[in-house]
Amino acid sequence: MQQLCFQSEFCASMGTTCCTLLWNVSQREDGVQAMLSSQNNIDAYMDLVITTLSSYLTTYAEDSQEGGQPEENEKGFVLALCGTVTNIAAVSSGREYIMQYRDSSNFVETLVSLMSVFKSTVSAQLKSLCLMALYNLTINKKGHKYLSTKTNFIPLIGWMLQREEDAEIQILCLKLTQSLMCEQEEKRLLHELNEAIPISVLQELAKRSRRSEVREAAIELANDLKYWNAEP
Repeated sequence: MQQLCFQSEFCASMGTTCCTLLWNVSQREDGVQAMLSSQNNIDAYMDLVITTLSSYLTTYAEDSQEGGQPEENEKGFVLALCGTVTNIAAVSSGREYIMQYRDSSNFVETLVSLMSVFKSTVSAQLKSLCLMALYNLTINKKGHKYLSTKTNFIPLIGWMLQREEDAEIQILCLKLTQSLMCEQEEKRLLHELNEAIPISVLQELAKRSRRSEVREAAIELANDLKYWNAEP
């Protein structure tokens, strides 16, 4: 039994180390291109990401019967997986690949679930990676359409913006909202946005935040909302 526990811990540590190395490699565009060059391998990697994150959700969700907290190796493994796909989505060809991937909708839904299910317990770093990955995907036409038409997505971003104290998460929520609203035809989202993130909330955030990036982004989005609301 002791040997099995040791083997399990060793495998977990090795998996975390390998994925962290892959995360580092993916910070370079040529590294991402090398990953995308092997269709079978990148598909298998994306399958692994979805399976692992889904299992993580099932085990550690706030209403889970399992309870408890993940081990450090487990948290590191999940962070490395999310960090790598975030870097893939930062590259144009990577965004296109993800949105054409056979299970792209499940992948996006899993990222959103990580933020909605773990509203208070998930680490700020993991939330930031999920938000950045989703922001990157909105730069892609297919990704933008998928997220801008997703039910309850803007209310979730509004919920996070009003309750999260981490400045990086606040900035990413603001950037993601602006990206969703950048297309003229997305004015149909205006009513939902006005309810989820009222101008008064943005003004209050700009007043209380100590980070200049948060203040500037909040003011910019508030001004955009005023402009959009004033249009016929």
